[in-house]
Amino acid sequence: MNLEQLKKNGWIIYDVIVGSHLYGTNKEGSDTDTKGIFIQPTKEILAGNYISQVSDDKQDTTYYEIGRFIELISGSNPNMLDVLGSDKIIYDNGLFRKYFPDNNKFLTSKIKHTFSGYAYSQIQKAKGYNKKVNWEKSRTERKDVLDFCYILLDKEDSIKIKDFFEVPENTFIETTHWGLAKINNFPDCYSMYYFPDGNGGIISEDSNDVQLREIPIKSQRKYILRFDKAAYSTHCKDFREYQQWLIDRNPLRYADNAKVGNDFDSKNMSHCIRLLNTSIDLLSDKGLILKRPEKDYLISIRNGEVSYETIINEAETKMELLNSLYETTTLPREVDSKYISDLLLQIRLEHL
Repeated sequence: MNLEQLKKNGWIIYDVIVGSHLYGTNKEGSDTDTKGIFIQPTKEILAGNYISQVSDDKQDTTYYEIGRFIELISGSNPNMLDVLGSDKIIYDNGLFRKYFPDNNKFLTSKIKHTFSGYAYSQIQKAKGYNKKVNWEKSRTERKDVLDFCYILLDKEDSIKIKDFFEVPENTFIETTHWGLAKINNFPDCYSMYYFPDGNGGIISEDSNDVQLREIPIKSQRKYILRFDKAAYSTHCKDFREYQQWLIDRNPLRYADNAKVGNDFDSKNMSHCIRLLNTSIDLLSDKGLILKRPEKDYLISIRNGEVSYETIINEAETKMELLNSLYETTTLPREVDSKYISDLLLQIRLEHL
């Protein structure tokens, strides 16, 4: 099931704008994120064809089946509370507010755990950005097998094979003048034999391993070569991760961080403080405030105008306040289970 099929089926009942455009923290070029609700016919669900959610490729638009939505919102999922409380409605056929007339039915003290968990995950994501953006050049440039091959010299000395061929007396020798034979019981170690006719070769084009050759009888081994296969595999994994990060990163977001010299993702840190502030409001019985009154400050964090240390200290202070509010809040610990089951039963019977 894709978005086009979902829309064609006419199952969608509700569609709203979420994300920075909802919070008031959007900037020029900010993506518009939308989330919505659909109701799958009960007969299809009973037939075992349940579809819990449908998203586009970039995850900018996601629709949740109403049963999945009820499950997530009953657990105080911050993203689902955004849907419940958004005033930026794109589409509404009237059913959503029929089933969810009172937002307060789904507000519980679980918010302390879910919102603080999401806030912490934003810090981790910001560190993930830090990890990629500060990788050494050697981890971001593509290397080949020969970069991980070493030749054993006298005694315990060794040399990288590429450096070996840069030694003056070896510069005239090409890799095609060498052939490799595997050494029994010595993993990733090979005997090196000299091929005067140049019909050898250590690697082939685009190879991910060294290449073995048929060694002529009476040939004498010249050196022992070791291919550090584990290090090469790690490099390939790092390189793939880095390339995927380059594809997935938001270029405007990356440029914002690079412009101010940040080594962390300031948007993640802005989300962290917003989540904590929203949960403090909820546990203080102020209700669900999604359009943030402190939006200018959140934007300043997003613009990289607030240091990482300052944000972390602020987050720690807010977490202490959350812990205190959790003990005194009037919010219930759980959503009424009978209310949930009756609601879902009503919906399934109406759409049978």
